[in-house]
Amino acid sequence: MPESLEISVVIPAHNEAENLDTLRENLLLALERIGKSFEIILVDDGSADETFEKIAEFSLEDPRFKGLRMRKNVGKANALAAGFAAARGKVVFTLDADNQDDPSEMPRFLEKLEEGF
Repeated sequence: MPESLEISVVIPAHNEAENLDTLRENLLLALERIGKSFEIILVDDGSADETFEKIAEFSLEDPRFKGLRMRKNVGKANALAAGFAAARGKVVFTLDADNQDDPSEMPRFLEKLEEGF
């Protein structure tokens, strides 16, 4: 039986290859500080650039990264649904791949959940 994960982060990505290295760095900084088990699910939503190649590279380098690839652009909601279906964490976060969302906010969100919100 697979290890029980505490956190899943689901991130749809469409033509975001140039943003993914920064995203990975910021995610790992935030998640490793939390000290809970986690997975990062990157969903390539039919990108025409090197997005999926980057995701595959991350997965090879770090098994906490998982990649899904949509055959064509199906839109953010469908890409998220695919990521949710693959998520194994007790808590699931969603972020955008363009670094608009700050992963360092996740610990405060978790604190509020633990307080009962």
